[in-house]
Amino acid sequence: MYHLIYSTYKNWIMISRELQKDDLNNLIVGISMVVGLWLTLFILQGFGLYKMAKNKKMAKKWLVFVPIANIYYICKIAGSCDIFGRKIKHFGLYVMIAQIVSSVLCIMAIASEMYLYATCGAPMPVEGTYQYSWSGLHGTSLSVYRLYELCEYVVFFVGFLSQILIYLLYSSLFKKYAPQNYMMLSLLVWFIPVAPYVTVFALRNRKEIDFAAYMRAKQEAFFRQQQQYRNMYGNPNNPNNPYGTYTW
Repeated sequence: MYHLIYSTYKNWIMISRELQKDDLNNLIVGISMVVGLWLTLFILQGFGLYKMAKNKKMAKKWLVFVPIANIYYICKIAGSCDIFGRKIKHFGLYVMIAQIVSSVLCIMAIASEMYLYATCGAPMPVEGTYQYSWSGLHGTSLSVYRLYELCEYVVFFVGFLSQILIYLLYSSLFKKYAPQNYMMLSLLVWFIPVAPYVTVFALRNRKEIDFAAYMRAKQEAFFRQQQQYRNMYGNPNNPNNPYGTYTW
């Protein structure tokens, strides 16, 4: 969610600058748009998680509509997370911490930018580049600007780590509710920020499937098919074999 919210906000600011509307009111409009988008997607996913939690008879299902707490329920619904065949303990806790840190950094960056807009006006274009920045700052404004730059720098790395954890989390969830398409859905989560929220809502009425049993059944079906093929085309005494003797 951090990636979707912050990228939407930054894109709005960039568009505003191109249209030469760098005032504080326009900044507030951008924040309002981001909050509206976040609420819509969060509630949509919440209804999907609520249905899944209800099917599993989980207690306090209303917590799926509480930010950060919903991560706990996604982990409980998805079950254990495997990375290269190894189960990761307390995976949900790692995801929650990453989400909290990412959210705090984003809030600090946005708050710092709002302060600079309110006290120093809009940033000016840096000559020879496509970037915008404030110049001639001092005192509190300079300290806030340094905080803003730090948040912008750190949020990229923390956000990337958070994105990896979210990808693994939803991949585990899709293995249970859409095992035949879980890889495709997991890629959508990585490349399309809105995908996990819409997908969870779409899968809400699916029955939970044991992924390990599903994979075993697929392997057994494959081996049976291979055996039938050998019996058909590898047996020279088979009258239906058009190729005669075949050595395996």
